[in-house]
Amino acid sequence: MLYEINWGNIIIHFVFLWLITLFTAYIKKTSLDPKTKYYFNIAAIVLVFLTVLHFIGYEFYIIFSLIEWATKFILPWVALYWVVRLIKVFEAKS
Repeated sequence: MLYEINWGNIIIHFVFLWLITLFTAYIKKTSLDPKTKYYFNIAAIVLVFLTVLHFIGYEFYIIFSLIEWATKFILPWVALYWVVRLIKVFEAKS
């Protein structure tokens, strides 16, 4: 089975990612408040993430599955790491 490449779709995604990159570079050079620049950068990262997901065949709802997976498997280990560090700080003080 031969997979046919949709060049129009690839070009649209490439142009969209290029425009987001240019917009982010423009925002960094403006004299906006650093907090506003931060929000624009976060929005650009989310747009790029969603565009790449769409390009490889996933839809928006996959993000909720990724969040659920992270809260089940990654965040407990992060919390455990910080609890161990906190215990070490309390042991060093006494």
